[in-house]
Amino acid sequence: MKSKDDNNRKSKTNLSIYDGISPFVAKTANYHWYSGEGKKETKYYYSRGNNPNYEALEEKLVEIHNGKKAVVFASGMAAISAVLFSFCPKRSTIFLQSETYGETQACICQFSRITDCEIKKLDLRKLDYVKNTIEKADNVSMLFCESASNPSGQVPDLKKLINLVKSKFPDCLIVVDNTFITPYNFKPLDYGADVVIESITKYLNGRGDLIMGAAIIKMETSAKSGIVRKRLKSWRSLHGGVPTPENCVSVIKSLETFPLRMERINNTARIIAEFLEKLKCVTRVLYVGIESHPSYETGKQQFKGGSGIIYFHLPVNENIANEIHRFPFKTIIAATSYGEAHTLLRVPAEGYSNQYELEPDIHTAIPGHWFRLAIGLEDQNVIIADLLSVLRDYFLTSIGKVSHYYSDLEVVECKYNSLSECPDLTKWDIVFYKNKNSIFEHFEIVDIPRIKEKEGIIIYSFKTNKIINKNRELFFLQYSQQAL
Repeated sequence: MKSKDDNNRKSKTNLSIYDGISPFVAKTANYHWYSGEGKKETKYYYSRGNNPNYEALEEKLVEIHNGKKAVVFASGMAAISAVLFSFCPKRSTIFLQSETYGETQACICQFSRITDCEIKKLDLRKLDYVKNTIEKADNVSMLFCESASNPSGQVPDLKKLINLVKSKFPDCLIVVDNTFITPYNFKPLDYGADVVIESITKYLNGRGDLIMGAAIIKMETSAKSGIVRKRLKSWRSLHGGVPTPENCVSVIKSLETFPLRMERINNTARIIAEFLEKLKCVTRVLYVGIESHPSYETGKQQFKGGSGIIYFHLPVNENIANEIHRFPFKTIIAATSYGEAHTLLRVPAEGYSNQYELEPDIHTAIPGHWFRLAIGLEDQNVIIADLLSVLRDYFLTSIGKVSHYYSDLEVVECKYNSLSECPDLTKWDIVFYKNKNSIFEHFEIVDIPRIKEKEGIIIYSFKTNKIINKNRELFFLQYSQQAL
């Protein structure tokens, strides 16, 4: 006969008595329905519907998000699909943040074709524009956004945004993908979101060895939260988007180190972003944790830290971008995804970054390639040394801030404004400046003292051709090593 103490030692998830420090893996498809006395005593029937390990992880996710309910899925995209198909009626309207993860956009657009829903893409930072759109809209079933947008980190003022939407559409479901920023840095449910999406694959797991997602729920009442959870669980079971018990247990163990990992990643990413900003061969750095980011002030108010994604721009052509990506780094790995122990570098697929309006001036003035650096757990100095080892090979001089790029000629035009900013030059550089008559003159590198007396423009070529910009008309000066 079981003692009272034995009964008290049963876990919340109804596992048999188990005293191990690591969670028990309920590796089973089926469950006993009846006890020896013939009484029906289990709430588990089949693991596609539910499993003790699913529930154990869901309890942890509810806790770290300040939520009420949670449902785990086989992937983050499965969680997004479940939310869409469970809560967006046919021919309703979905407000979608204009910049979001590319596959999220593809999923929502495919969903709209099936259901005849209307998708309105909005820059959610512009609240007056959002307000005008809301006033003209009908039957809005969902607002889908990201706490910091993928890839450039645009941050909406979530409280004001939610109040604005709920004022006209109180039943509109507010869904926030928090994968980029993580619940360590930001808890959208505390700001009024109804459902938070997490790709557990990334920071929550932190090892890059599994795929999983979750939806965490916090409606205004526990009853409503329960209804949302029931519908999401039903979709998960019917459509097969279930995780494995082993993966759930693995994530539970990973969550034990989650705060420590994120604290280190936050600090390292900020240091690396500030370092990249100081490199004159880097045209632009987008990291929400530094002051130059357009959403810095909003992020500072909402986030504990900027997380680990740095997006930086180099004025290079596709061939050189691919060469950099293939460079044999000592520490950095050329790979997609983010959130694991290794620092990962990705050159987005052709056109990937250009499908987003990161900032209007960036793509019109400085075409080139964006690189996504996902900071891991390595020492910051090791990462910096690795970056320098490759950037030195492609930028022999500190070329200044890029003001224009001529893609057909593979040339960038860079300005410096004072003697202190005058970069170190090599024999391949030509400096241009405007004289009193506003005519562009140039000096070759052999005239260094005279160069350093001028405020000028550097024309930097990826080939041996040098270009003069005179009244927006371009012409070639052919140079070769022999000629110099």
